[in-house]
Amino acid sequence: MVETKLRNRVSRVLVAVVVAAAGVVDGEATEMWHIITSADAATVIGGTPISDRGLLLIGRDGDHPLVRTPLEAILPRGVDVDALTMLDGGRLVFSTDVSFESAGVAADDEDLVLLDAGALSLVLDGSAAGLPPSADIDAAHVVSLAPLDVYYSVDAPVEVGGAVFADDDIVRFDGQTHTLVRSGSSLLGDEALRADLDALVVDPVNNHFIFSLDVAIESGPTRTAADAGDLVVWSYGFVLMFFDASAAGLTAPGLDLDAFSLERALFADDFETGNTSAWSTTSP
Repeated sequence: MVETKLRNRVSRVLVAVVVAAAGVVDGEATEMWHIITSADAATVIGGTPISDRGLLLIGRDGDHPLVRTPLEAILPRGVDVDALTMLDGGRLVFSTDVSFESAGVAADDEDLVLLDAGALSLVLDGSAAGLPPSADIDAAHVVSLAPLDVYYSVDAPVEVGGAVFADDDIVRFDGQTHTLVRSGSSLLGDEALRADLDALVVDPVNNHFIFSLDVAIESGPTRTAADAGDLVVWSYGFVLMFFDASAAGLTAPGLDLDAFSLERALFADDFETGNTSAWSTTSP
């Protein structure tokens, strides 16, 4: 009974957060979050071919158009964007699943790269930061570039400075030190034994962690069932559905959303009809 009441309370809190973020006011400029994501392999969604280095914008009205970025032209074929954060000004920080060289930048899979106005630059040299060559940052949320403040996860257990981080752990790097923020077992319980956390957004103020996994997980006393294409949120000890990909029409065989970011956008439309007329990150 206590557990059920707590779960209901958490659900109400999350609903309140979503409603507040949406700011629904008919016919006026409103504010909400959109999801920018990337899949782990080339696929077709809604008749649109999407490469593993392409980005997809998921709208509140169920639309999910391809977001055109220079990444598909800049990155070589066979390189998968497996971590990303959208920053203000259209800047994008990302990591890849393999090493690549492009536009004058050489990056490994443990690095973070900035795409700004079509130019690439290295913002986190994983090796210089103490990550071993075997490490692959496959989930990242960049809070700040200067000073550097990054939450990340890796695709396989690694040892950094004498500490071992698992593939479902969330680690924070402040430019000097790698610190365990949340262990996979505390997030997922027994499911942590087989699941890799491969996409991440952190709300450090409210202590919420929104993430995706590389496998489907089953429901349990403190978690909901979710597929690899879904996003879930850890809040107050519960893992709840944040974004159900199949319910939003994102269906593709073996779909795995292995990178995503939340973007705050301003809209001028009638949300009740779902008629999105225009959007911008700065003005309606």
